[in-house]
Amino acid sequence: MLSAHLIDDEKESRNKLKSILEENCSHVTIEKEVDSYEEALKLIKNSTADIIFLDIELGEKTGFDLLTEVGYTKSHIIFITAYPEHASNAFRYEAIDYLVKPLNAKYLKEAIAKVEKKIADGKLIEKMLQEQKDAYGIQFSLSSSQAKLIVNSNDIISVEGDGSYSQFLFTNRERFLTSKGLKNFEFLLKHPDFHRVHQSHIANFKMVKEFIQGSKSYLLTYNNIKIPVARRKIAEVKAILRSMNKMED
Repeated sequence: MLSAHLIDDEKESRNKLKSILEENCSHVTIEKEVDSYEEALKLIKNSTADIIFLDIELGEKTGFDLLTEVGYTKSHIIFITAYPEHASNAFRYEAIDYLVKPLNAKYLKEAIAKVEKKIADGKLIEKMLQEQKDAYGIQFSLSSSQAKLIVNSNDIISVEGDGSYSQFLFTNRERFLTSKGLKNFEFLLKHPDFHRVHQSHIANFKMVKEFIQGSKSYLLTYNNIKIPVARRKIAEVKAILRSMNKMED
């Protein structure tokens, strides 16, 4: 069974999606549905659902505005919209798929299959990595169109995501760009030292010297690299640093 939230300001569209799901994907359950940006913001901040069906147009604001304000969600995003021209922008937010209204049952089933594969792949990776974790870090390979690299997690300062691409920054200040989104590396870096602190950044807290809070908060590493911290992640970041004795109460 998969759980889902539905965010769309048009009741007819919401009913249509639910009808298609009931007829073709009965294992997907809509747990909550909202029709305004404000309600969506409250819902998505605490979402533990497997899927969020998200409309692009939400009154005067958009689904893109929503994801930018929230910063990060573990739920898998499937955009639903009447505007196909937004597709390229949608995948900058690591969307699983982009469905154009009126919804097509075949394409909806394909989108849900992608979510199921993503979840299954994540569980498999997590199981494999559980056997690798030790004091010497996690080893894994990175690849790009031009090169392949074996890395150790202890050598990573941060990972910066940009849609379907991620750039690794290492302790020797070298960088490596790979064509996988940031969510892929959350599974690989399931380790107490690594935490997603921003929509676009995973940080290795072992490399962090201090936390600078302000209008644009950031982590400062021992080699003076700045890693942005989202506002909604500040309390979590402070708690982690205190647990590592890197910040006073």
